[in-house]
Amino acid sequence: MYAPPRWDYNIADMAPGSDPIDETTLELRAYLKRVPEAKVHQYRPEWTGDEVMVWSGDFDEDGFLVLPAAAGSVDARSIDVVEFRRELEAALAQRARERLAEAVASR
Repeated sequence: MYAPPRWDYNIADMAPGSDPIDETTLELRAYLKRVPEAKVHQYRPEWTGDEVMVWSGDFDEDGFLVLPAAAGSVDARSIDVVEFRRELEAALAQRARERLAEAVASR
């Protein structure tokens, strides 16, 4: 049975920069939101792009992330490892803020 992660945030509010948020960005953020906590703890920021793609396991041979939900969309675009890493690190920062807020609230 699926249990939602204890962290939860609005994926549209997770913007790491000033880039416009499109449907593909939202799909990527939803994808990152579903990455299990145990897998997240394996991630290392110092990894090369190739190592990040292997860790994810969802990149194709051309180096683009495969997002099934976005594949049929007219507005779908390719996500490279640079964008993936930027969004992943924004998601990790958000998770850390959530954990800190939970810790402070439980005192």
